[in-house]
Formats: sequence, structure tokens, C-alpha cells
Amino acid sequence: MDSLHKQKGLNLIELMIAMLLGLIVVGVTIGILVSAIKSSSDTIKMTRLNQEMQAIMTLISRDIRRAGYWGDNTATVNPYEPSVASGASDTITFAYDANSNGASEATETISFRKNANTIQIRQSAGGVWTNLSDPDVVNFVDFNGVAGQTFVIEADNTGSAVLRTVTINLQAELAEDSTVTRSVSENIRIRNDEIN
Repeated sequence: MDSLHKQKGLNLIELMIAMLLGLIVVGVTIGILVSAIKSSSDTIKMTRLNQEMQAIMTLISRDIRRAGYWGDNTATVNPYEPSVASGASDTITFAYDANSNGASEATETISFRKNANTIQIRQSAGGVWTNLSDPDVVNFVDFNGVAGQTFVIEADNTGSAVLRTVTINLQAELAEDSTVTRSVSENIRIRNDEIN
């Protein structure tokens, strides 16, 4: 029997090369997957921070727009002026006639402040401060309100209207990852113009 059988299949070197190529493909695939997960995680963190800051900024700006409102339009002097005041550092206080009775009451004074790493609200003079933000989620680094520009619009020999603005600045970071930071600033026009 003089017949030689040809070897069929892979030898050891071919098998090792195929395994190495397979491992490289698996490694690259895992690297891409890890990168996509990290990118998705970063996006989720930034979205969470944005939502928390936007919710607080919306609440503050809606309340500040009401500053100086009073229901008694027969009175000559608005008891709620000045409409917005920055008291202690990181505190904004204002008042408006919440029940439209024209009388200035302690329960109609609202304050926002930064205390430690949270934003708080107090809904009456001498009332209890309540957290608006969750310190386990977001750490607020800065909060301030700056009286903005005042515009005087002259009417035809009948007086003038004073339009007022307030600028609110918020800066925060995620509690779980201080590298994720965001700053938000909003210029708020107070709706209740001062008429002279």
C-alpha cells in the first residue's frame, strides 16, 4: 500500500493564529462596548444634572416674576417694594400679594437660599427652610441673584413705568461625580412694573 493520505484539518500553528485573531476581534468589540457604556453613563449624568437645575431655576424664576404684585390697585404705594432684595450671601427675598387682599402679610414673603450644598425655600418671614434640591443627587456650588437693569419708559405726560430685571446664577455638580458640572444663568423680568 503505497498510498499517502493527505492530512485534512488544521495544524497547531494555524489553530493558534485563528485563536489569536478571534481574541483580537473579541477585545476590540469589548472595548467599543465599554466606550459606548461610559459615553451613555456620562450623558445620563449630565441629563440628570440639567433636569435638576432646570426644575429649580423654573421654580425660582416663576416666583420672582410675581415679585411686587399686590391686589389693591387703589393704593398709591405698593407695600411690596422693593420687589426683590439680595440679603445675606446666597439669599434672595421678595414678596407679593398671594391672596390678593392688598395687605402686606408675613406669609407673603418668599426667600430662596443656598445652604451647604442645597437650594432651599422659605415661604414666610420667619418660616422653616425646606430643601428644593436633593444633596444626594446635586451639590450646588453657587447661587446668587443680582438686580439687573432698570429701564424707565416715559409715557406722554402721564408718568413713567420702571421695568426691572433680576439675574439668577446657579452652578452645580453631581454629588456622585464632581467632574460633571453645569452653570445656568437666567435674566428674569419682573412682571409688575413700577408706575410713577
